[in-house]
Amino acid sequence: AGYSVAFAGPYLAVGAPQDFSKGVVRAGMVRIYKVSGLGIEPEPVAVLTGETARPWSRTGFSLSGGLMAGRPTFVVGALSGNGTGLDNGSAYVLRLEPEDD
Repeated sequence: AGYSVAFAGPYLAVGAPQDFSKGVVRAGMVRIYKVSGLGIEPEPVAVLTGETARPWSRTGFSLSGGLMAGRPTFVVGALSGNGTGLDNGSAYVLRLEPEDD
């Protein structure tokens, strides 16, 4: 874990493109953690797993984070995802709901 990282607002995304998901080789995974003045929460608030139809999608190979319309947002890359064709790569946009503080 920790191949790629990105921040968006109070969240940290950690990409692990070599992780196995549901027994699928290197499907990849991204874990999103809440960050505060006390540090990083130990448990993720969200987990995105890679495609499980076939191995090697490598979700979490690349990450970018920022705010979109005031909401924490991450773009997650899957190096060999099958978004529009076999192994041509995929990108996923994750927009998180703002928390009431």
